[in-house]
Amino acid sequence: MKIPTVAIVLVILLLGCASGRPAEIAATSGSTPPLTCRASPPTLRTDGDTPQRHDRILAEVRRGGHEIAFLGASIIERWETIGKDNWNAVWLPRHAVNCGIGGDRTQHVLARLDSGLLDALAAPNNHIRWVVLNIGSNNTDVDTGGEIAAGTEAIIARLRDRLPNAQIALVLLFPRGQWPNPLRDTIASTNAYIKPFAAKDPEHIHLIEVGISFLNPRGEIPADLMPDFLHPSETGYKVLSDELGKVNK
Repeated sequence: MKIPTVAIVLVILLLGCASGRPAEIAATSGSTPPLTCRASPPTLRTDGDTPQRHDRILAEVRRGGHEIAFLGASIIERWETIGKDNWNAVWLPRHAVNCGIGGDRTQHVLARLDSGLLDALAAPNNHIRWVVLNIGSNNTDVDTGGEIAAGTEAIIARLRDRLPNAQIALVLLFPRGQWPNPLRDTIASTNAYIKPFAAKDPEHIHLIEVGISFLNPRGEIPADLMPDFLHPSETGYKVLSDELGKVNK
């Protein structure tokens, strides 16, 4: 008996949610992936100085006067160091606050939002007009594209619920690794899941697809844009900043 193609694809996708890799192939083969996997539950980190960083961010947000919140992991956090000149010139004058913590995964951002950060951002002494979100790269070694996208969607749902008037600049995942590798496949899958989700609310969610700018025609990441092939250089932050500036005016 011939098994329908649709049934075969559905089985592959369901297996991919559990094992991580077959779903990546299926998700990148079409323009609109048909299945979104479950997100990892919110988890508050206790490693290193992460709790202290979270407390410092909370204190800064609670001081108030912020209009733009940058949320994510190390690519966001390092805007304070490697991208400091761009931050001070472009974003600090616009009352931006950096809420990034290096090493965070989607579940960690969810937990931080639930542990005071979202309350502080939504407080009357802040007026958050934009949230810049880039998260999920640290999930790529353990989760499928569907699972990472589900975590990102959960973050956006919380933001839209508590900050209904804020615009969200969703920076799609950057390529990582000097040359094409399996993690890039997961990244491509994640971005493929995210696009149709964002397209449902174009008035509030604005995709920033800048990753292609960090690749040369051979698919290599140039060291002058990402010295470690993961985090932007000072020049890389300017490229990202310029793209954000096109929607965040």
